[in-house]
Amino acid sequence: HPLGFEIVSISLDFSKEDLEEAIKKDQLSLIHLSDFKGRNNTACMIYGVNAIPDNFLIDKDGVVIGKYLWGDALREVLEVRLKDK
Repeated sequence: HPLGFEIVSISLDFSKEDLEEAIKKDQLSLIHLSDFKGRNNTACMIYGVNAIPDNFLIDKDGVVIGKYLWGDALREVLEVRLKDK
């Protein structure tokens, strides 16, 4: 991505059809990933996701640089990370 980051959505759906319907309904233009195992999906297990929505900022080296950030806290971290871009 030109700004140096990408937004990726991990779906907790059980079917491709449900995921596609949600993408269309909500007009989501993100990268969407799913293994269609609901809350038992690999990403939830790796990152300890217990509720949705949730978020993690992961740098280009795969290091988690922020998590559970919302509103002003998320904005501040993104501003710092993107100011040199």
